[in-house]
Amino acid sequence: MKNKLLAAAALLAASCGTTFAQVATPLPAPIRPPVIYVPAYPPGYVPGVPVVPLEYWGAIAYQRGTGEFGYSYDYPSEREASVAALQSCADPDCIIELTFSSNCGVLLDGASGPVTAIGATAREAEVRARATCRDPNCKVVAWACTRVQ
Repeated sequence: MKNKLLAAAALLAASCGTTFAQVATPLPAPIRPPVIYVPAYPPGYVPGVPVVPLEYWGAIAYQRGTGEFGYSYDYPSEREASVAALQSCADPDCIIELTFSSNCGVLLDGASGPVTAIGATAREAEVRARATCRDPNCKVVAWACTRVQ
């Protein structure tokens, strides 16, 4: 095998107009910096195994004066869901009215003010919110549902 490689190198060198001695001259080894290993994953994480959150979070943000709202769903933490809801609200003065996990949440607004509730479905959440709303004309402002684990 070694003889075949040397013969092929000599043939290649001859076809390029160089001598075999020029081709066979070894190059110095590259200088490599020291390798520092930094763990890429948190302790206990197994690469290739999907990480599934224990619960999914959602949030609803609202600014009553302007009627602007924002919502989020399927986030791995309450904080991330709240930040996403605030970012999706067009008014910078929006506040978080409701956070919920592995459920549905709804925000109603009427003359008596905003009312929130959670439930297994959007309809159940709305029924619960209407039961606590003092205004018969409460309107649904926003609703969202997360995946159920």
